[in-house]
Amino acid sequence: MAVDERLKAIDDFLDGLTSNDVEKMPFADDIVLVSPIDPDHPLVGKHAAVDFLKTKVFPKIPVRKAEVERHVIDGDCVATLWKATFAPAGRHEVVVPIFDFFRITDGKIAELRPYFDPKPLKEAVAA
Repeated sequence: MAVDERLKAIDDFLDGLTSNDVEKMPFADDIVLVSPIDPDHPLVGKHAAVDFLKTKVFPKIPVRKAEVERHVIDGDCVATLWKATFAPAGRHEVVVPIFDFFRITDGKIAELRPYFDPKPLKEAVAA
């Protein structure tokens, strides 16, 4: 797989994230998503990942901007360092640095493990 196909999958994911559009996200049917919001319960399967985004992320802590700092590529794995600007409903925007681990298979995201401190988001939603 060419480098641009891996990065395209990530760009499409971030575009879907900032536009609240899961249809843009190239998830594999058997994706594994481990979220810092609920690290003890990995999500398995496209349906579970989409449901999580539609019910836990988009309505409560939507991402309005994604600024990629860099990607590190190793085979089918890509590590992406970026900043997310979250816009909790009725609250001030919160900028959170994120480090995402992606495994891309056949142009689809087969594994996604984001790493970030969820505390600023929890505080913004609770305020």
